[in-house]
Order: sequence, then C-alpha cells, then structure tokens
Amino acid sequence: MNNVGVAAHIHAAAPGGARYLKEMTPEQRKDLANGVWLCNICSRDVDNDAKRYPAELLRDWRQQAEERARSRLGQAPIEQRDVQDQMRMVFGSAPSSFQLAAVSNVHLSLAHSMEQMDPRFRVETSYVSGKTIFDIRAKQPVPLAFRVVPHMADEFRSQLTRLVNHGEPVSLDGGAATVIGSPLFEHLTPSPESAKFRIDPRCIPAVLKVTANHPQTGEPFFEEFRGDVMGGSQSFTFKGQACDGMLTISLRHSFSGEEPPTSFSIELDDARWAQRDVNYLPHFESIYQLFETMSRGNDLDIRLLMDGLQVLHLKFTVTKRDDYIDGMSNALRYLKRARIVGSLLERSVQYVVAYMFSAEEHLQLHEVAQIAEGLRSTSEDPKAVATIVLGEDVTLSDLTDPSTPHLVKFLQNEGAVLDIYGQPIPLPPLELALDNVFAEVLSEQQEHTSGVVEIAWRPAKDFTCVYSYLKDPLPSGTPSDAGR
Repeated sequence: MNNVGVAAHIHAAAPGGARYLKEMTPEQRKDLANGVWLCNICSRDVDNDAKRYPAELLRDWRQQAEERARSRLGQAPIEQRDVQDQMRMVFGSAPSSFQLAAVSNVHLSLAHSMEQMDPRFRVETSYVSGKTIFDIRAKQPVPLAFRVVPHMADEFRSQLTRLVNHGEPVSLDGGAATVIGSPLFEHLTPSPESAKFRIDPRCIPAVLKVTANHPQTGEPFFEEFRGDVMGGSQSFTFKGQACDGMLTISLRHSFSGEEPPTSFSIELDDARWAQRDVNYLPHFESIYQLFETMSRGNDLDIRLLMDGLQVLHLKFTVTKRDDYIDGMSNALRYLKRARIVGSLLERSVQYVVAYMFSAEEHLQLHEVAQIAEGLRSTSEDPKAVATIVLGEDVTLSDLTDPSTPHLVKFLQNEGAVLDIYGQPIPLPPLELALDNVFAEVLSEQQEHTSGVVEIAWRPAKDFTCVYSYLKDPLPSGTPSDAGR
C-alpha cells in the first residue's frame, strides 16, 4: 500500500477555516481549482497557519507540481536499478571526502525528515545485511493504537502480555499490525512481504559478574558479562556477552513466586576458533574453566550490577543435567587434551567447529595426552615378556640375580598415528619403562646354551611402569622391543 497524500482546500469550505472567502459560491468551493494535493503533515500545517501559507503560495505549489507531472508524461517510471546506477555515477566521480560522508549524510537526512513528521519521536536509520532498519523511540509518553489482522490478534495479545510482564519483545510480520495515532507510523506502513514489526522493551546497561573456583586447582576465577537488563512486572532478564562475544549468557529472575526463581542459559560461539592452531585460541582457559565448573555441579557466585550498584546476589548451581553444558564440556575436554598433545609433542593441530568424535577416539586422545604430560604410569603387573640374546655384556646369572632389581625399557622404532579433529597426527616413538623388576626364565635349559633365552619380567617392591614419548628419533639400527 502506498500513501500518496491528502486533498486540502486552498480556500476553506466553511466559515472560520483557513483562507475562507465568503464571496465564493458552493460550486467554487467544491471545484478542483480550489484544491491542492499535499502530504499528511503539510495538509495540517497549511490549515493551522493561514498567514504563512496564503492562497497564492498554495496555487504556486500546485502549478509547479502539475508542471513536473506534465514533464514526465510518456516517460517510464524510475526503477530501483536506475536509482542505483545514478548513485554509482555520482559517487564514482565525487571526491573521497564526499564519499566517506555520503552514507552518514543520507541516514541523518532521512532520520531528520522522518522526525519532522512527528517530533514526539527520535528516529535512527541503518542498513544492515541487506535490510533497512528504522529505530523509532518516543521522546515523551505517546498514546498509540494498534490495528491487528484478525488471525494474528491472539498472538499479538499474548506477545504484548509477555512484554508487560517479562520485558520480552513483540515481533510480527509487517502486514499484521498497523499503528494508529502518528503520521510517522502511517508513513512507514510496511508491506507484508518486506518488513517486520517489532516492539522492544527498554534496555538498561548492566554487568553480570560470575565467580567460581577452578575445577582442578580450587583457585577462584571470575568472568564479567556486559549487556542489558529488560524487565516487566513479574520478572527481568539479563542478556550479555563475555570473551569478545564468544560467550552469551541469559539470566532470568522472577519476583512473582516462581520456583526456582532464577534460571539461566549460556552459549558458546566458537566460529573465531575455526582452522586456528588449538594452542592459540583466544579465551580458551576462561571458557573451559566456566563450562567445567558448571558440568561438575559446582557453585557459581552471581552478582548483577547496574550503574555500579549491586541489585542481585545469589549462589547458583546447575543441579539438573543440561545436555548443552554436558556436551560442550565434553568437547572442551577433547580440545584441552588436543592442546596438550600439540604443545608437548610440538605438533600443529587445527581446530574444527562442531567436530564429532566417538568415546573411543576421546579415550585414545586422553591416554596420549597423559603420556605426553608424564602422567601415564601404573603399579600393575604388565606381564611383559622379552627374548634376550646372552653375551659377554649380558649373562644369565646377572639377569636372574634376586638381589638386584632391573630397569627395563621397551622402545618403538616408529610412532603411531593419532586422529585429532580428523587430522592424522604422527606421534613420537613410545617408551615403556619397567622399574624394579626381576627376570624369570621361561625357556627350556637346552635353549640357554644357544645364547637366547625367553624372560618374563616380574614386579618387585616399589615397582612402576611409566609410559613416555621419545623426544629424539631412534638412531638407525636400534632394535625394536622384544616384549609381547
């Protein structure tokens, strides 16, 4: 629908009206010659100030408009593409200083023009991602009415109730509602295909401070979320971000007797990590600590501040299993172990967003990370068996001396390959060190004379089995381990 204007009288049709001439006949007052077509605002202005807008001026306006219309007869209407072509020509030849200021000048001029339609409102315009946005805010209390299409009436009423009670925004298709009571909104009457109608609550800047203890060290850490509070008569909601927008939190607090009175949700946007080395991911430690704390059910100390004043303080615990928090915590543990492997073994691993891995793959990565950190050890009998070649340096009596425990190492000639984020990561050769073991001969007596014996290594007191990775490659010709 297009709003094309309002018909106005040059000389008023009734006594007391603007520019009324009593000598005019009723036919003359009704005649087209006594009319002028104006916009909604101007039609009221010319009737409210007859001295400023005399009949001669209105006739001159009409004559100029008719001449412009006649000059366009036979011409095709201007299309959006033609306007864009002309704008490109203008800006292409304009000085750079003009080009830099052009966008802001257009928005400021448009906003000023719209504010003149109804000075009770402040208007800001923007063009984002192919969409034109008009942000209209009242400077004073303004009574307005809404005309809603019948099939959307219940939905509009429900959304309006949530706006009043909880500060939730109202959002409808542009053709579903018409605002009555302001020429500005009449001018902006949108078509259903091209617009959205939205009423946002008042937003008050606020800071949410979340404090907790580190899940491993127990040391306190905190994170600040900056955002806004939107409230109604029954509850308010804080929505804010931390870690440069990677973390978004929404906290709702009710003061109408609901149980529990506080609920919250948190989301991680890891798009900034995509295809980056896992050891150079911004804000990883803060994000990992927070999710690990929540998944373990540890307390969060939450303080909400507005204008530097504390308005809410509570202890919050994720008591129910939350699939999102549990799933994200598991993904962050996988990432942390990938960072350990990449850092300690000097391997480059690229982060992959929304990567899916199995429990078995995660367990393999966990074991490799433990070995890389030097944390993979056991006191259980590994049941290690080796085939030993006897000689001058190694005698059977030395091997079987019960008073002297041995340190035995098994070495890989080549390391394995581990899949991390779908990338094959070569691992260094693995070393298995058995400390404090005795040798038990398994081979028959006649085999001893040949210089080859089969030995089982049995744990002694203070036995340990330690896994580690060789930092330097094995020299050529080094025998592989003979254990099995």
